[in-house]
Parts: sequence; C-alpha cells; structure tokens
Amino acid sequence: MRHLFFTLLPTFVSIAIIVVNIYLIKRFYGYFIKELNKPFYAMLCIVLFFVATSFLMIRHEMGSFSDSQFIIASVLMGTLAFLVFAVVLVDIVLIFIHIEPKYAGIVVLSTTLLIIAYSICNASHTRVKHQEIKIEGLKKELHIMHLSDMHIGPFRGHEFVKNIVNKTIDAHVDAVVITGDLFDGVVELDKNSIAPFKKLDVPIFFIEGNHDIIIGSKRAKEAVREIGITVLENEIFNFEGVQLIGLNYMAEDDSAYYKEEHIEDKTAERKTIKSVLDDLVLDDNKPSILLHHSPAGIKYINEKGIDLFLSGHTHAGQLFPFTWLIKLIFKYSYGYHNFNGTQMFVSQGIGTSGPPMRLGSKSEMVVLDLMPLD
Repeated sequence: MRHLFFTLLPTFVSIAIIVVNIYLIKRFYGYFIKELNKPFYAMLCIVLFFVATSFLMIRHEMGSFSDSQFIIASVLMGTLAFLVFAVVLVDIVLIFIHIEPKYAGIVVLSTTLLIIAYSICNASHTRVKHQEIKIEGLKKELHIMHLSDMHIGPFRGHEFVKNIVNKTIDAHVDAVVITGDLFDGVVELDKNSIAPFKKLDVPIFFIEGNHDIIIGSKRAKEAVREIGITVLENEIFNFEGVQLIGLNYMAEDDSAYYKEEHIEDKTAERKTIKSVLDDLVLDDNKPSILLHHSPAGIKYINEKGIDLFLSGHTHAGQLFPFTWLIKLIFKYSYGYHNFNGTQMFVSQGIGTSGPPMRLGSKSEMVVLDLMPLD
C-alpha cells in the first residue's frame, strides 16, 4: 500500500498543481478583471503553469537544467505556495468583511511578498542549538556537533560552509557528525565548496543521504575523504569509548518502501537497517550512537540496545503547511524523543531542499552535550 502511494505520488502532485493553478487564475481574474486584458491574462496563465511544473521536472531530471534555471524555478515554486496561502487567507477574511476586489488582490500580493522575504531570511539564518543528553556508560562529557541536510548546491557553496565551520569552531566541540544530504544533488559536485572543513581540528564523520546518492554516492564519499572526513558505511567506529555506528541510506526493513533511484548499485543485495544491524556485533559494555539519514527503524535500533540515534532528512517540514503534514509521514519528525530507552534526536537541518525558504521551521546546527548518567 505504501509502495503504491509513493508510486502514484507524482501523479497526485501534478493534479494538485493544476487545480491550484486554476484556483489562482480564477482569483486573480476576479481581483484585477478591469486591469487585465484577455491576451495578457492568457499569457499569465501559461507562465504560471510553466512555473508550477518546471520545479518538479528539474527534481527528476538532474543535469538537464542550469543552475540559474533551477534557482528561478525553486524560488517561483516557493512563491506559488505562499501565493496560495495568502489567497486562502484573504478568501476567509472576505467571508466576514467586504473588500473591493482590486484591494483584496493588493493585500494578497503584499502578504505574499512579506512571507517570501521573511522565509528567505529565516532560512539563511542558522542557529546553534544545544541539546543535553545523558548516556549510561559514558566515561566523560562529550560535545558533538550534529550537522544535517546542508544541501550544498545552487544556493549554498564555499562561503556557506565557511560560516558553518566558523560556528563549529566557536562551539568548541569534540567531534562533528554529518548525517547526510551534504550535497543537494541537482548540480555537479563542487569539491571546493567543502574545503573549509579542513580548518576543523576535530574528527568529522559522514554518512550518506538520499541527495548524496542522487549526485553519486561514490563521488560524494571520495570528495569528503579527500579532505580528511571519515566516511562510515554500515560499520562501527570506536571514538572516545563510544561505538559510533554509521549506516548508508536505506529502508528500515523489507516491507518498507524504498525508491530504486536511491540504490546506486542495482545489482547489490538490498540492505535494510534491520539486516545490517543483525550483522553488526556491538560491545554491550560500551555506549553506542547510531547515525542514519532518515528517522526510520527505531524499533530495530532499540532492539539492538543502541543508546542514541541521530538523523535528519525531514527538515521539520521546511515550509508551512508541510510542517504539519510531515508529522503524518514520520512519527518522529523533529527534535528529541525517547523510544523504550533509546534516545533519538532528529535535526531540522541547516539547508533547504527546493525553495531556499523556511516557514514554520528553522535552520539549525545542534551541539549534543553528552553527559554520563550518574
């Protein structure tokens, strides 16, 4: 059933976009009917439809669009979402208050511009958050910077990474973990963009995310290895008395839906969180931290006796109303949780996917202050 849902999702989204376009077209015709002549209005409708569909095309046809085309389509896609939001709000207001159509249209456009300005500024402002977590068996305090979903690409590059590195240095952490989607996956990989990580004099650990696979998992891993970052691929790394487990991006078990595009080697045996954990041998006397890009498989992670699970992927929905809808898709969509003794933290991420905007979510770097349980 879940597989069928994701298979039909692109069709549902396309239909929804067409319906949304018709809705907007009708509303704006009502707002500015006296100001718009029919030929101009017809052209506007065509442009709106192209904008609405171009972003979806770009996401599935990496490499066939330029950076500038992707940037324009992404920004306009976000604009379209906020435009719908503003129109719906005004429609609700018009139930109770009479406003001249032209002024209603002006309110819609003004509201949309304000939301766009705020959401872009909000997405570009990265906060450093602290999360204290107590772990049984930990010998001493550890401070780990959790970075997730940086999405280096059309909107973020060398200067963005430099800023993240400087904030990390100021935080005085013992290690850095990157839980996937370091690269955005819609443009060619630029090794220079991650060069600032060389300034960090603490261990850095990386696991792949779905966007890293889209851009080429092997290439992405080679790029980070070249600058001294440790890549974890379904393995255990002992660090300061802690078993650090890094998993590749995968489904939680054989029953879970998993896109074939996220499997780089189609001939390899399909691995899952369950199957990989079954093969790993952990030391029960040492605390353990597991890294996986998506907040999936907590049941199997808990059964393995793992103390802490770190992930990202969800962006906490990134844009309203997806900030609500994401909770229907992921049981643990953001923040700190405790599942039968296994602690879990899901980051909102630093970057954005698609529109460089955040509404109802924040860009965050999380310092995990790990404390002995005494």
